[in-house]
Amino acid sequence: MATVLVTGAAGFVGAAAVRAFAAAGWSVRAAVRAGAQPNTSRVEWRAVGDIAAPHAWDGVTRGVDCVVHAAARVHIRQDRAPEARAAFHDVNVAATRRLALQAASDGVRRFVFVSSIGVNGTRTGARGYSEADPPQPHNAYSKSKLEAEHALFDVARDTGLEVVVLRPPLVYGRDAPGNFRMLAKWIARGWPLPFGAIDDNRRSVVFIENLTDAMRACATDARAVNKVFLVADGEPVSTAQLVRAMAAAMRRPSRLWNVPKPLLERAADAVGALRPLLDSLVIDTARLRHDLGWTPPYTLEQGLEKTFAG
Repeated sequence: MATVLVTGAAGFVGAAAVRAFAAAGWSVRAAVRAGAQPNTSRVEWRAVGDIAAPHAWDGVTRGVDCVVHAAARVHIRQDRAPEARAAFHDVNVAATRRLALQAASDGVRRFVFVSSIGVNGTRTGARGYSEADPPQPHNAYSKSKLEAEHALFDVARDTGLEVVVLRPPLVYGRDAPGNFRMLAKWIARGWPLPFGAIDDNRRSVVFIENLTDAMRACATDARAVNKVFLVADGEPVSTAQLVRAMAAAMRRPSRLWNVPKPLLERAADAVGALRPLLDSLVIDTARLRHDLGWTPPYTLEQGLEKTFAG
C-alpha cells in the first residue's frame, strides 16, 4: 500500500486531499500545525508545529512514497510590509525547500506542490493562461509560490526527486473560503447582488474534488514528472453565470440586479475582494488533458450540487 504525506491537512484543500487519497486506498499521513485527530486505519495524524521552524519536518517523510504539499501562508491584507514578505518567504519558500530536501533524503519518490494561478497573473484577455506564459505574480503570496516552484525544481535537479506543480484558480466546494464563501452567504441570505451586468467576463474555477482527482493523477502518472500543470473545471463562466448556478444549486433565487460596471470597478478600487469578480481569468488546461489524459470528473453544475447537498 502506497503512503502519501499531505501537509496543511487541516485546511480546505489539504483536508480534501486527505479524504480523496484515503478513499482511493492510500495510506495517508496527515500533517497539521497542531491539534491532530485520532489515527484511523487509513489516516495517521502528525502535529508538526510551525513549519517555518528549522526542524519541523524531521521524521515526517520517513516511509512515505509521495508528498502532497498544501500547507502555505495565504493572503493577508497588508502583505506589502517587509515583515509580511519575510513571513511568506519563510513559510512558502524556505519551509517548502526543507520539506523537499527531507523527502529526497528519506527516499520519497514524488512531490506534488499546490501552487496558485496567481503565479501567472491576475487577469486575462482574449487568450487564457497556459504553462508557457511568463509568470507575472502580483503580490507577496504569488511571488512566494513562484519562488517555491523554482526551489523545488532545483531540488529535483540535484536529488532526483520527482516534482509536479499544480496551479489552481478559485477552488470551490463545501466550506470553501474567500469569495466563494462570500457569494454563498449573500445568496443564502437573499441579498440583492449587483453583478447582473457582469456577464461578459470569464473566470476559470475548479471544484475541490476535481482538484484532488488531478492531485492523484499527478502523484502516480510517470508523464507528470517535473512539469507544471494548470488545473480547472471545463468551461469558464461569467460572474453572473456563477451566481445563477450557485443559487440554482442552493434552491434560492439569484436576485441579480444590474449595476453599471464602471460603478462596480470604482467600488472594487476600495474593496479589493470585489476585483476578481469583475475581471476575466481563464486557464488553458490543454497540457493536463493531453499529457495525462485527465478530464475533470465533475461539471460546474455537478460540483455545486455536491457542494450544497444536504
